[in-house]
Amino acid sequence: MSVGFKWIVGTSLVGILACSIFLMIPEPEDGYSGPPSDPFQRKIYEANKKLASVTLRPTAYVSKATKVANQSGKSPFSCHGVIPISGRPKLTMKPVFLGRRPLTDLAFAPNDSDRLFFLEQNHGNIRVLRHGKLMEQPFLNIRKQISNHGERGLLGLAFHPNYRLNRKFYIYFTGRKGEVRIVEYTTSANPEVADPKSARVLLVIPEPEGNHNGGALRFGQDGYLYIGVGDGGAGGDPHGPIGNGQNPGTFLGKILRIDVNKTEGKKPYAIPPDNPFRNKKGFLPEIVHWGLRNPWRISFDSATGDLWIGDVGQNRAEEINFAPKKVLGLNFGWRCKEGILDYANDKHCAKKKLVGPVLHLRQYKTGFPRYCSVMPGYHYRGCKMPGYRDTFFYTDYCINQVRAVRWDGTKPNDDKRVMKTPPLRITSWAEDHQGELYVASGRGHIYKIVPQ
Repeated sequence: MSVGFKWIVGTSLVGILACSIFLMIPEPEDGYSGPPSDPFQRKIYEANKKLASVTLRPTAYVSKATKVANQSGKSPFSCHGVIPISGRPKLTMKPVFLGRRPLTDLAFAPNDSDRLFFLEQNHGNIRVLRHGKLMEQPFLNIRKQISNHGERGLLGLAFHPNYRLNRKFYIYFTGRKGEVRIVEYTTSANPEVADPKSARVLLVIPEPEGNHNGGALRFGQDGYLYIGVGDGGAGGDPHGPIGNGQNPGTFLGKILRIDVNKTEGKKPYAIPPDNPFRNKKGFLPEIVHWGLRNPWRISFDSATGDLWIGDVGQNRAEEINFAPKKVLGLNFGWRCKEGILDYANDKHCAKKKLVGPVLHLRQYKTGFPRYCSVMPGYHYRGCKMPGYRDTFFYTDYCINQVRAVRWDGTKPNDDKRVMKTPPLRITSWAEDHQGELYVASGRGHIYKIVPQ
């Protein structure tokens, strides 16, 4: 996005991702199912069909597992004691925590439904809510280790799938020189306090600029840690002749996938044996997907293991990308493409096999910002509202609403606003042990999405 910034939340969290200066944000209209009437959206619809059949690999869109999971209507979570609500009820947000410091991520640890953990971007704290009550002592404080201005700070959190036994968790932050750091910690004997001396550094990635730091950190159903790293910043990915997103020799502009349970050579982790570029000359073996600008948030479908990626756009479009489980090595196009639109006229772009977004979200309408920094949520598989189990939820930092799109495993349908919200500046999503959804905001709040 353009280099002008507006400080929306005091002196922090600029739009996570560098929004253009603006005065007002009109709300997006409801989405569409099938060819839309709006001329611009119709152009996108037709272009997406063309790209999917010609330029893009259509296999990137197809998930038979999604179709099976939707048809079964079953939740992968334990729904004991939950009384479901039929149909697709109207939704609202239930306050869980109302703080003042900008939040960047939140998560529940596996097999621990009592505690919700969340990150304070600038103070370097991981805080704990136990049964909705804020614990006085931070779970972990790394303030002296982080750079914390603009888009930097403590950005991502993920718990090991076997956390109940090994008590390991992982954080994503920018270090004192602006570099990206992925570090493993272990919880102490007190489940609400981490051991600060247990740090094990997994990755250090130099960042040439102060923005586009990424921040996504999630474990897949395969047990591997997935890491979403930005393209290195500035604007338009001006790094080298083809940019970082299309450069297979850098971690920047990529989704990485590592095995934190093993080591390999001098690496404090191992490369999964099926990583697509493990043995390909010129590629870093950690890369699992590439061609991304700033993959701030990712999530996995709890029923199918499919991967959803939110990639923050430059000046014209936000995009949500999709990779079915076990479909690896996809190139999502940046900086050749911004969404479905051409961006850079690099000669190599015509030769690349590029994959377009599932959702292309236009940033501007009649001269005003519309979307600015996409915040993908989860494909809902929860217990309380089975009527939404074919639905992917998402929002954007600059729109005052939550949206939902039906996903049949092949294409998105019925993209609509399902809830108006206050100007929260939503920054991340979490899924609890019954598949219900939570959001964190740049204003310091946490909410649970519930039926009215």
